[in-house]
This record gives sequence, structure tokens and C-alpha cells, in this order.
Amino acid sequence: MNRVYIQSNRLPKQELVKERDPVHFRSLMLIFLTCSLIVLGILSYIWRGVEILTMGYKMRDIYSQQRILLEQRQRLTLERAALRSMKRIEQIASSQLNLVKPNADQILILPRKNQKHHELQNKE
Repeated sequence: MNRVYIQSNRLPKQELVKERDPVHFRSLMLIFLTCSLIVLGILSYIWRGVEILTMGYKMRDIYSQQRILLEQRQRLTLERAALRSMKRIEQIASSQLNLVKPNADQILILPRKNQKHHELQNKE
């Protein structure tokens, strides 16, 4: 048995208007806003972790650079002490420059400029 329904009241020809359901739209916007905040929170947490790792790598590089610079400073201090050694200077003076040590009567000690000026001020 097939039933057929016939509509007897005909509706006038009207244009269909599509309206938004305000309750449905608000709930969709609330869900979208909630999801956006959750994603933003997760991304900020991940970003903080990445920044901590980056800072750790930078600190490690700076500490290794500091260690290298301290070693270099120590090496240069030792080299400066070796270059300023009187024994080395005397050896270079005698071997390369053909200088000889002066006799005691050839040595003349001159007062410093500032020292002479201070002695004159003290006498006055």
C-alpha cells in the first residue's frame, strides 16, 4: 500500500530567506574561541621551552668561549713574562746587537724629571 499525500493549501510563491540561528552561531563562536585559546596556550608553552633550550645553548657557547679566552690570557701573560725577562734581553743584546756590559765608571744615573721637580717643591 502506497500512500500519497497531496498538499491542498498552496503557499504563495515567496523567496526563501536563509537566516542564521543566533544560538547555533554563538555556540560555534564560543567553541572556536575556546579552541583558539587552548592552541595559543600550547604554542606559548612550546615557545617557552624552545627559548629555554636556545638560552642553554647560548650559555654553553659563552662559557666555552670564556674558557678559551682565559686560557689565551694565561698563555699571553706567560709569554709577556718570558719576553720581558732580563736574561733574554741581555742574551739578545749581546748576540744580535753586539752590545757589551758597561764598566762601572761608564754608568751614569740621571734623576727623573718628576723627581727633580718634586725635590724643588719640597725645598721651598
